[in-house]
Amino acid sequence: MATMPVALMPEDPEFDEEAQATHSSGWAVQRLRFAHEAQLSPGFDAPPAPTRAVFRGFMLSRQRRAFLHESLMAQGLELVVSPSQYSNAHFFPSTYDALRALAPRATWQPVDLSSEPRAELFQEAVAVVQSWNCRYVVLKDYVKSAKAQGSRFLQVPVDEDLAEVAMDFVRARGERFNEGVVFKEYVELMRYAGRAGYTTNEWRLWFMCQQLVKVAANSFQEEADEPPKEVLEQVTEMAQSIDSPYFTIDLAETSTGWTILEAGDGSVSGLGVYEDPAEHWQLLAAHFGEDAA
Repeated sequence: MATMPVALMPEDPEFDEEAQATHSSGWAVQRLRFAHEAQLSPGFDAPPAPTRAVFRGFMLSRQRRAFLHESLMAQGLELVVSPSQYSNAHFFPSTYDALRALAPRATWQPVDLSSEPRAELFQEAVAVVQSWNCRYVVLKDYVKSAKAQGSRFLQVPVDEDLAEVAMDFVRARGERFNEGVVFKEYVELMRYAGRAGYTTNEWRLWFMCQQLVKVAANSFQEEADEPPKEVLEQVTEMAQSIDSPYFTIDLAETSTGWTILEAGDGSVSGLGVYEDPAEHWQLLAAHFGEDAA
């Protein structure tokens, strides 16, 4: 009989509730410290043969994710998502072609942080953006926007200062900057009144083994409709081109329909605002557990 995979989560308070729910769902849970190497909970005995493991934790660079995989392999644990599959689902340029039919126009520029980026680096991307004849773009790196800096980089005018603003974005992200700058056409999202004010209507689609397993609210909407069946079917068809067993695609409602915001690796994507972590790990067990092996 196949061995039940191990559930891995950082030894961080943010994951305490999820770890408890995971344990109650029948998983063996290991907490993880990851600095120079992956340090598992005291008392962990390395299995005699590689045992599969499902990781849920914080975002990692491409290099750190590969190092985590290697460090765990040395301790007898093999993550169900390989480093290449993590990259396939998590970095914007890797998923854009698969999702472009429902996504805003986008272009990007790799950035080498070994030297200070200059405005000239972004001139080609700026020229592409100007050819769109749109008023605004969203700036993000290959995995994340800069929401902590307010709205400055979330609705950037397409003008003569755009390259300079891209440089400011790289500086604002600092050590968290990931590989390159994405210039994505700004799209106005629908907003609905709620108890906490007006909010967008965003949904997180969870995929396991290429199957859509959960459609979860990803903003604090209360009465807004979820994406219609035909949109979910279209996105599910697109998702077949993403080579990863565990990933997410985020959708949002616009005044004219639905748009894809981004894709992400499932192991570092947060649960939806109303999602039950125990239910999520039950889905993981169904797709990666001993009966699914």
